[in-house]
Amino acid sequence: MSRGRPLGALWPAAVLTAGAAYYAIGILWLRALRGMGIASHDTYAFFYPNVLYALDSLRDGGGLLWNPYQVCGQPFFAISTTGLLYPVHVVFAVFDREIALAAAALIHLLIGGTGMFLLCRELRLGVVPALCGALAFQLGGTAATLAAWTPLHVAPYMWMAVAMWRAERLLRQPRLANAAWLGVVLTVQLLPGFPQTVVFTYQLIVLRTAWALLAGQLQRPAVTLGVLAVGCALPPFLGAIQLLPSFDVMRDSLRSLPLDQTELGLSFTWASLRKALRSPAVHMYPGNALVPVVAMLSVVAFCRRRPGSLALFFLGVGVVYAFLSLGPNGSLFPWYAALPMGSAFRMPIRFLWVSAFALAVLTAYGADALLRQPTRTSPLARGTELALLAAGAGLFFAAAGRPPTAVDWLAMATLGSAVGLLAWSGRAALPALLVILAVSLNLALASRVVINGLRMGDLYGANADAFTRLRERMTPQNRVALIGTLNDLAFLPKSASLFRVASIYDYEAQVSRSYAEFFTWLRLDRAMGSIQDWYYPFGGVLPAGFNRRLFDLTAARYVLVDQHVAQTTGQSADWRVVERNPHWTLYENPTALARARFVPQIDVVSAAEVLPLLARGARDPTRVALVAHAPASGFHGQNGEATGEASVVVDEPERVVVQVDAPAAGFLFLADQYANGWEARVDEAPAEILRANHVFRLVEVPAGRSQVEFRYRPRSLYVGALVSALTAAVLLVGAAGGLLHHRRAAHA
Repeated sequence: MSRGRPLGALWPAAVLTAGAAYYAIGILWLRALRGMGIASHDTYAFFYPNVLYALDSLRDGGGLLWNPYQVCGQPFFAISTTGLLYPVHVVFAVFDREIALAAAALIHLLIGGTGMFLLCRELRLGVVPALCGALAFQLGGTAATLAAWTPLHVAPYMWMAVAMWRAERLLRQPRLANAAWLGVVLTVQLLPGFPQTVVFTYQLIVLRTAWALLAGQLQRPAVTLGVLAVGCALPPFLGAIQLLPSFDVMRDSLRSLPLDQTELGLSFTWASLRKALRSPAVHMYPGNALVPVVAMLSVVAFCRRRPGSLALFFLGVGVVYAFLSLGPNGSLFPWYAALPMGSAFRMPIRFLWVSAFALAVLTAYGADALLRQPTRTSPLARGTELALLAAGAGLFFAAAGRPPTAVDWLAMATLGSAVGLLAWSGRAALPALLVILAVSLNLALASRVVINGLRMGDLYGANADAFTRLRERMTPQNRVALIGTLNDLAFLPKSASLFRVASIYDYEAQVSRSYAEFFTWLRLDRAMGSIQDWYYPFGGVLPAGFNRRLFDLTAARYVLVDQHVAQTTGQSADWRVVERNPHWTLYENPTALARARFVPQIDVVSAAEVLPLLARGARDPTRVALVAHAPASGFHGQNGEATGEASVVVDEPERVVVQVDAPAAGFLFLADQYANGWEARVDEAPAEILRANHVFRLVEVPAGRSQVEFRYRPRSLYVGALVSALTAAVLLVGAAGGLLHHRRAAHA
């Protein structure tokens, strides 16, 4: 092998690395130094606080499975969006926040660019066209937007390209080894915890396979389909350690039911497209790679397609998903919504992410069409190509409703020069470089302006003194309500996790449906109308008119209020000011009930009646707890006037021990969320945990002194770990066997 061949193989990798570094360092990092852009709320109010909580929990040796500081306790590891097992997230354990975020962006853009390059090569496209497609994907509007938004969103999108490469390889070479690789990639794509993109990927694999069947591209259809099924079925087994606990959460979460039209959220509109195209930057919505050079190359790919060509397939995918992005206003979406999981995800505009993926592949096909014939061609042929390029540019600017900018003219002139050089010299080397330059110039400059930006410095500690004062006062028997503004990162719902104070609210998309219903009654004094009541707490977390009875049930002894929202918080006259400064006020709520307390009786009512009865004061929660199902023992209590005492003697994230002194047999009420995985023992004997007052825990206790121990031991985690380990072992044994077979064959 000549010395030049390795360099020839490495230069596309060098270009893609430079492209990823350009955006992660030259754009995101430099903008962070200048404080440019809007700080991504999903990064700084959700993703990174979870990272810090995970790191602290690893250091403390507890809390990874259950977070006791948010919404009266909730799972942590089992909530998929924490992404604890995703390998790239290790950068957050190594680097400080902004360096880690930029590093994660760089890694993900490099993964996506490499995956798209390999996919285009698998589609039999040349190195230069494949590199054009990879750059269009890596630096396109969707990737740029998601990389600046959160690692949670960009990670699975970048792995989509890798998954489609492995799927294409499997369709061409239906071997079990290729099925294993596809399964591993899809599993990694699942781990960041944003399943919508994974669903899109599975849909693309199904559509690509159907196209191959209809076009007669599969030599052994039955074998290919069987091997493909193995690859697509591997992730639930290989990723069972994450998926099984997550299924427990998802089954009971707010997102367990299909969404109606009012809950779906933002859809694509033609007005938003025109607004986006008027700017040299690509707007977050539609968030695709539609810039002039890409549009020109895509038109060339379309006009030079052959019957059955995969360029036509990707064109169809781009168009279909663009129409799906119209949501309920479009003609295709009602058909899609009827499919399994068709209405499980919000924001139909995200279908444009798939359109952007398809557009990047079309860019590669367009570049390949231009560079396909390296020998001299007739001026008429190249003139036709110039006309097609002009048509693509015309379509772009007609849709944009704006004249070309200087950057547009430069990129288009570079591409036109490539065509002219091909017609004049018949050699492809220099024109190929010009094509790459045109794509890079157009996309790199277009990616300079993004909505979101990184932020330097201490974002969470401005009110650290407030949380210090709060911790000094709080006991295991009470909680706090944190009331801040939406964009104040020093007063977030997740500040409770960062400063280790137990609170009653959280910014969490996968909160349990029962708690969302409870908290909506608490906030708005009415039943939950839609998921928007939880997602968008308009009027504040605790507005005027909130239900005091339900508020007291959460053990919210303290209320910490940011002074910016002090006038809009539904304060009660009997709240006592504990401490006040120019930035915050700490109140004490004297009527808050204890977190753990003795209740002499239960009342069995229908699940739909529990919250209205409690909200209207039809039952005294100090005397009776409401349950939807009677205990297995049939015991309902004896003396409704009996009073007892309960004290928390051990308060750890996954273990709580309560000592109860009861004058008669009754119940221990614990104002912690009821959830699968919790087990109870009363004086070392297993005990049943009832769901009480819609969302909390209740355990039957005997007369006299007893000790009740709660432990969080989610069986799904242990079963999932076993399934993942066995699946990984089978794959490793298979890989070792295949390697041994190849070595024996080589020495035969």
